[in-house]
Amino acid sequence: MLKEIDESPSTKASPMNSVSSYLDCLKESFLNVAAKAGRLDEVSSLLALGADVDFRSSEEDDTPLLASVRCNQKGAATLLLAYGANPSLLDQEGNNVLHIASATGNVGLLDLFTTCNDLFEATNCHGEPPTDVAIRHGNSQFAEALKRLIDEAKCEADFDDAHSVETEESADITQADTQPPG
Repeated sequence: MLKEIDESPSTKASPMNSVSSYLDCLKESFLNVAAKAGRLDEVSSLLALGADVDFRSSEEDDTPLLASVRCNQKGAATLLLAYGANPSLLDQEGNNVLHIASATGNVGLLDLFTTCNDLFEATNCHGEPPTDVAIRHGNSQFAEALKRLIDEAKCEADFDDAHSVETEESADITQADTQPPG
């Protein structure tokens, strides 16, 4: 899909500006195609040239990260995340990367998003969290693995909360011990 070159007076005065803009658009489009196909050398080269890691030409399009997950391209997804891709961006149906991974059933993709706790139970436009998407697509193994991750994240949060209260109580006791009687 080629983007029309803007013929406004400001760009007519500077044809290089419109050519540069057009090339940037192509670069980002190629990034999406390379990410879908898992062509890591191309993904890396385009990102090194400054392609926008979260580019989408319209709201209906996937970001390169969403596209790579949708196509089971873990290597491309890993590379995009290393370059700062935002895993919280959604597709046109409100699906995040975990919803999309749930639909594919590729449990190996979960490794990439173990620290994205806010995505675990986020709902899409149909009100479904990723576990429900996995079950609807017949990916019970993925749903179980995701439930384990959710449980682990809750345990860690509970531990952190308990440790925080314990630390605050210790600080209160220490402060009381060091203050002279009043």
